[in-house]
Amino acid sequence: MEVSLRRLYQSLATAEREVRRLRGAYTNLRAASREVMQSCEARPQLPRLTFQERRVALLAASGKSNREIGTALHVSLHTVKSQMKSILRKLELRSRTQIVFVMTLGGNPRAADPLYRSASDWVEPDAALVSR
Repeated sequence: MEVSLRRLYQSLATAEREVRRLRGAYTNLRAASREVMQSCEARPQLPRLTFQERRVALLAASGKSNREIGTALHVSLHTVKSQMKSILRKLELRSRTQIVFVMTLGGNPRAADPLYRSASDWVEPDAALVSR
């Protein structure tokens, strides 16, 4: 009986350690989830993308080619191209470069694109730089 009680006590101690570990993991997961939600709130256009489109956009933003994205996600090249078209359409973008800007900086890609700037946005070049 004493051996059984000792084993039971050890099992209980192991279970308590596991519960503490899982609580810590759960707390970390909740914190990470909050960060992702805040990130999505900062980039209001991202919720329009499906989960798979977000994955494709993140890989594209990291510099992967369509073929590399397909390999990483275990989908065909055609699927990646289709999802890239959908991402560009949904986010109203024109290029992969703009996807990088939206996914990494969370900004408006049109603000960084000179083709979208109005005349009032242009800054006169510094005379010292122009004379070089």
